[in-house]
Amino acid sequence: MKKISIFIISLLMISFVGAEVLDAPAKKQLFAVSGCEEPYCSLFGDNYYLKKCGDTTYKYYCNDGEVCENGMCVPSGTKCQEGWKTDYYCGELDNSYRLRQKQNADCSITTYKYYCNAGEICQNGACVKEQQTCTPMYITDYYCSDLSNAKLRRWQRENCDIVTYKWNCDDNEKCENGECVDKAKACESKWLTDYYCSSLANARLRQKQNTDCSVTTNKYDCANDEVCKDGKCVKDECTEQQLGDPYCSELANSYLVRFQNKDCSTTTKKYDCDNDEVCEDGKCVTGNPSCSTKPEIPCDDAIWEDYPKCSWNTGSCKECTQDTDCEENQVCNNNKCTSSGEDNNLIWIILGVGVLGLVLVIIGAVTKKKSSF
Repeated sequence: MKKISIFIISLLMISFVGAEVLDAPAKKQLFAVSGCEEPYCSLFGDNYYLKKCGDTTYKYYCNDGEVCENGMCVPSGTKCQEGWKTDYYCGELDNSYRLRQKQNADCSITTYKYYCNAGEICQNGACVKEQQTCTPMYITDYYCSDLSNAKLRRWQRENCDIVTYKWNCDDNEKCENGECVDKAKACESKWLTDYYCSSLANARLRQKQNTDCSVTTNKYDCANDEVCKDGKCVKDECTEQQLGDPYCSELANSYLVRFQNKDCSTTTKKYDCDNDEVCEDGKCVTGNPSCSTKPEIPCDDAIWEDYPKCSWNTGSCKECTQDTDCEENQVCNNNKCTSSGEDNNLIWIILGVGVLGLVLVIIGAVTKKKSSF
């Protein structure tokens, strides 16, 4: 079985390389060979990359602490900050779409393509309505092609069509910043970014371009009593405080409160309600958990104040302001709920009959007393 595995791996290596593999004596010599393809990482290890030149494939080993990514040796564990790498720009082939490049966390670059709507063309990175006539002129400076070792420049015709002119660099040249320059001087040592905060650690980062065109990400850890904010290590940047109002948990009969810590992290604390309580509006209240019945109104000549669900005993009495605040057959009189007018008339009639009867009884008693004399 071991021999079969070795045989299969040998076949894969032969089919993958397709020719003799030689160790590259030096990086400058590797890039000096004409007619070579772009370098690529080996499928059988992460410590070297390959570059095929004619029938010969050169192998270039990475240094200790480096791994091969995207055809180059980079420090192990190198991460890039995700974000847009470019603004919108028009496509090289025609002006019906625009492009934008984004850098991913693994340092790879993704190009997004956005087509313009019908009747629109791309100009200066924006989709605009197509005009009948345009001023003939260059609409870009020289820039390097993403597809070949060449510099490009875009020209706008009178009919608003966009054409791209291409100038190929020589074999000993490399396109850099829109110019063909000697490969030996292709890159200069310079900072590529300002300081920015790491998304993986409490540290700030800065990327630097080296003379061999590789990119190094330098990491600067913040102290224990510091936090990284806006690319700077600052002390006690955040104040301990409550964030927002308490709110009821959706998973338990409790309420939650979020707090901000000194290190700018947040903590959520949970406060459980008692068995005879329920959480409502971010607090524990005593009430009928079933919420099935409304209590008797404990108010004399008044109405029950609006009460929260499941918390009847937190209500209160209030005076009426209009008839609709009172029960049926009641009216609002001097901010008190009283019987309606029809009921009042009946009461007055009853009272009148009673008084009349009482008067008759008294008169009868007096007349009877006089007659006895």
